[in-house]
Amino acid sequence: MMELFYAAVVLLVYQTVFTVRADLCTSDQCSMNGQCYDVGKRWKYTCIKYKCVNIEGKPVAQEKNIRCEWQNGRCKRIGTTKTSECTTFKCMKDQNEKYAFSPIKTGCKVNGKCFKPEAEIRFRNRPPCFCTSDAQLICAVH
Repeated sequence: MMELFYAAVVLLVYQTVFTVRADLCTSDQCSMNGQCYDVGKRWKYTCIKYKCVNIEGKPVAQEKNIRCEWQNGRCKRIGTTKTSECTTFKCMKDQNEKYAFSPIKTGCKVNGKCFKPEAEIRFRNRPPCFCTSDAQLICAVH
């Protein structure tokens, strides 16, 4: 019986904390990641700048100046391409509706050199190999 009482108290405390945190912002403020922003306020989260605007009487966090974060932490414009380890990435909206660098072309790395998909790779005294479009190296057998 005591265990049930403690479970009910824990649940009540959890619900109270959740409700208080959910109501931190006023009805005329934008809320993002636990922060409140007044209408007209601008802020940056990752590589996207936001502005709190009033649309039909409701505060909305409007995306401005959308960019993608590259490996070095720098923000790059939509459409920018970058290459790393034989893979070309492009800053674009991904399948989760988020802006990120997504792979658009992958090559094969052989002896420290990158080869484009469908490239024929020749070696001395061996049959040629081919780099497939999914970055697999396929070699003919002697």
